Amino acid sequence: MRKRFNTMFSTNGWFGLYLTGMVLNLVMSFATVPLPYLMVGSPAFSVLSLMNIGIAFVRVLVLAFFISAAYTKAILLFINTLSLEGKRFSTKLEHKDFFLFVFANIIISIFTLGIYIPWAYKGIIDKLTNTIEYEGGGRFSFLSKASQLFLVVFISVVVIVVISTLLAVSIALLARGSNIFGIIIVPISIVLFFAILSVVVFLQVYTLNWYCNIGFASPNKDVTYSLNINIASAIVFYLGQTILLVITLGFYAGVYILSIYEYFASRIVEKKGDEQTGCILFVKPLNKGAGFLLLQVIFSILTAGIYTPFAYVEYAKFFVNNTYLDTKYEEEQQTEETALPQPTL
Repeated sequence: MRKRFNTMFSTNGWFGLYLTGMVLNLVMSFATVPLPYLMVGSPAFSVLSLMNIGIAFVRVLVLAFFISAAYTKAILLFINTLSLEGKRFSTKLEHKDFFLFVFANIIISIFTLGIYIPWAYKGIIDKLTNTIEYEGGGRFSFLSKASQLFLVVFISVVVIVVISTLLAVSIALLARGSNIFGIIIVPISIVLFFAILSVVVFLQVYTLNWYCNIGFASPNKDVTYSLNINIASAIVFYLGQTILLVITLGFYAGVYILSIYEYFASRIVEKKGDEQTGCILFVKPLNKGAGFLLLQVIFSILTAGIYTPFAYVEYAKFFVNNTYLDTKYEEEQQTEETALPQPTL
């Protein structure tokens, strides 16, 4: 049985918060003392330097405050406008409570230099999934563990630092070496650069795989939704798409977004135990495509980010309204019900 997702997502209620954060960030950027006035040795150097540091810190807090307020409102609105074949999803989570929870996790992550981020992600997703209700009945749960993500992130960061150091040394030797020496260093530098890019892509793929691990339980259904991917193949695909994006100076963005979504969405499977009972399908619309997605990116850039909320709304409608849940579980249930002996008079 194929069921279609649908959303009536909009910018109502959260664009104003987003715009306020952008405007305040712009205003505070003018309050920063220009670098030419920060002459070393001048009497005001220490005072102006501290002032700049203070303004930069306040800018980060103000931007984090309003942007997180906007996006938490957007997330709740998206959930409450989402439906599956007419049956709505909803959450009774209040925006104030959700925003304060998210903002507190952002502050903790900043002061712990990012170490707390996996636990912040876990806590935020748990808070959402535990409060989402489905009109058809059932509850959701997030099954991934923060410690798993932390371990992978930690190892990836260490590897990136080591490779980056080797790359910096290679570039320094190339700058000082002879032409013959450069013939050896250049290929090594290229390999190291792609090694860093591969680790970054691996981290993104793993994080997507970590995110997509949702349980759903109801009186008639107890299943999980997860990504069924080969990590190595996914990394090669993602890396290839990223390289094409860089080579085309960003003009590949529309195809990039479409390809990434289609690749990973089509590999989300529904399982009951070890048995696959369904999957997610994405059907490309005929009237819109990569060009439409590219226009959203261009408009966001040309408006210095002001159009970004509207772009997200268009992305949500484009992808969600063309995504389906194809499952045989309901069909089997209906077959069993119709197979029961009917009462006779």
